[in-house]
Amino acid sequence: MAASLDRQAALTVLRFLNEELNVHMRDDVEDLFPLLARRCTKDDAIEGAISRIRAVQEEATCLLPLVRATLARCLDTGADLNASDRVTFAEFAGHVRSHLVAENAILLPIARARLTRADLRMLSQNMLSRRGLPPILESSNAQ
Repeated sequence: MAASLDRQAALTVLRFLNEELNVHMRDDVEDLFPLLARRCTKDDAIEGAISRIRAVQEEATCLLPLVRATLARCLDTGADLNASDRVTFAEFAGHVRSHLVAENAILLPIARARLTRADLRMLSQNMLSRRGLPPILESSNAQ
């Protein structure tokens, strides 16, 4: 671990936490999870996987206010992270890592197998809309 806080990296992380993370979690909760639950078979056991991922998200979300406040404090005061801050950040990173591993190893392969092109277009449009971006115009020869 670095001896001192990288101010630019801390600012980048804080911006991501403030501007992107909640949107990503909404993508999961409002669109991806319900769609997978509808499309998957009982053998996919998707409900259990979604429940585990949501539990990890909740654990990370509980730490989010402290992580944000710590980054803001360090940026405002020029202070470095103390030992307690580092423990909190390591715990938060562990939850985020677990979420990403489960999403990439479990959900995405199942999504590739179960979701239709129409499902993917709808997911894409909802994600763009949630971010305030314009919809993608479909060309007539798009397959």
